[in-house]
Amino acid sequence: MTAISTVASVLSIIIATQANQIAREANRITQESQLPKLSIRHVFSFWNYGDEYKDPCQSSTGDSQWHIEYATAFDITNLGGKAISLVDIQQDNNGKIETFHPSITASVRFDYFKTIEAFDEWFKSKSSPSIRWIEQSKTKFEFSGPPIKVDPGETKRLLLWVGEQVFIDASLSPQDVHKALYDVDWSASIFFLFADNTVIKDSVRLMHPYQFQPRNINLKPFEPCKP
Repeated sequence: MTAISTVASVLSIIIATQANQIAREANRITQESQLPKLSIRHVFSFWNYGDEYKDPCQSSTGDSQWHIEYATAFDITNLGGKAISLVDIQQDNNGKIETFHPSITASVRFDYFKTIEAFDEWFKSKSSPSIRWIEQSKTKFEFSGPPIKVDPGETKRLLLWVGEQVFIDASLSPQDVHKALYDVDWSASIFFLFADNTVIKDSVRLMHPYQFQPRNINLKPFEPCKP
């Protein structure tokens, strides 16, 4: 074999190797482009306007309680080339909220409205500055439970019901609670589970008692809980 033919042979091997590498990379890119590519973003929460100043009430056992419910929305976007379905949502720590105070315990639960009619029934008793916008936009929300299919290039705005329960030890006064919570934020993590076993975590800022009260306000004593 001459030197020229040897060089030609080596070059042909190099070219073939590079061509195979390019083909494999192109194949990988093609396959990845056909897979779901998910993004989740918390976009807003809304609640009954009057609940911003809802006070805890005192139970017959001496401890105090605070319950609130509202709605929160997530945008689920599929930037990939294949449809994917949301199959479940799960909560971190079984819904237990870190309250940052040993005598205040709290939990949160997320759930699906399931139908627009169920949302309407829940929403009709609410009063909020954003009520007109919600009324006009609700047909763009996703209320159903899983599976929720998200097609390529599609964004589903999932609206979830949120319920919080707070229990306050009898040793704490309203001022104690307000002082303990004034400079803290409550939040909850939520996990979105998809049919291909993808799990995406996001977080939601939660509400807590006296959240909208100014720092130096004088609060009235807890009133008895209504039956």
